[in-house]
Amino acid sequence: MLAAATYFDDAVALTRQMRELNVNPKMHGVTIGGDLPEFYDTLKGNAEYVYGATQWEPALNYPGNREFVESYRAEFKREPSYFAAAGYAGCLVYTEGVKRAGSLDADKVREHILKLDLRTPFGEFKVDPDGVQLAHKMVTFQWQKEKKVIVWPDDLAQGKVLFPTPPWTSR
Repeated sequence: MLAAATYFDDAVALTRQMRELNVNPKMHGVTIGGDLPEFYDTLKGNAEYVYGATQWEPALNYPGNREFVESYRAEFKREPSYFAAAGYAGCLVYTEGVKRAGSLDADKVREHILKLDLRTPFGEFKVDPDGVQLAHKMVTFQWQKEKKVIVWPDDLAQGKVLFPTPPWTSR
């Protein structure tokens, strides 16, 4: 297995070099860079079977997620990234904190945010007394037939892992 902490350029370069050098691990995963649509657009079939981890995907069945994605596409004429979804959810959390506090006073809002147990288009929101997230789940996906398929955790999976990764010459 090869797991690499990457950004986009690193993920693309690593995958290309593995193909060129015929390096064939049974599993190949990259972070951040592999979850962007440009990863597949750049590598085409060489991106198949590559795993990645992400905070969010448009296909996740979270409350309000479909509406968020559709609104984002209509406004910006492109797919939202997890950064956009996280920012949107952050605004929802803050708004709920303000509503519950009945005030814009930062200490009062914080006090109420620390008590929230909220489902957002970005997933679950619940924090400990220090503000550390307790409920949000990351997901693992695998590029399969030109699409990102969520394969873990099981309760959010939309497909099965294709394992082991076949050699480059058999894809």
